[in-house]
Amino acid sequence: MVLQPGTMVTPNLRLVRPLGEGGMGTVWLADHLALEMQVAVKFISADLPKLFLPALAKRFNREATAAARIKSPHVVTTRRRASPTPQNAELRATDVLARPPAPERS
Repeated sequence: MVLQPGTMVTPNLRLVRPLGEGGMGTVWLADHLALEMQVAVKFISADLPKLFLPALAKRFNREATAAARIKSPHVVTTRRRASPTPQNAELRATDVLARPPAPERS
C-alpha cells in the first residue's frame, strides 16, 4: 500500500499528512470518518527485513492492546488496531496529542 494524503487505509481512516518517521515505521495524521475526529495512525514499515516482520507485528499488537487498557491522561487512547491484509498495512490508530507551538527563532 502506498501511503499518501487521501489514501483510505480502512473504510473509516483517511490519511491527511505524515507526522513523523522512525526506525519501526511512520505516523500519519488521519481523519476517522465514523468517529468524526482526527487520529494518529502508526504503520510498521514495509522496508524492514521480512524475517523480523512477524515478531514486530506481534509486539506492535501487544503494545496496542496494553495501551488500550490504560486509562490515564498521560497515555493516548487506542482507537483502532488492524492486522495486515493485501490491501492494508499493520496499523494502530490513537488519539492525537496536542503539541505546543514551537518557539519563534530570532
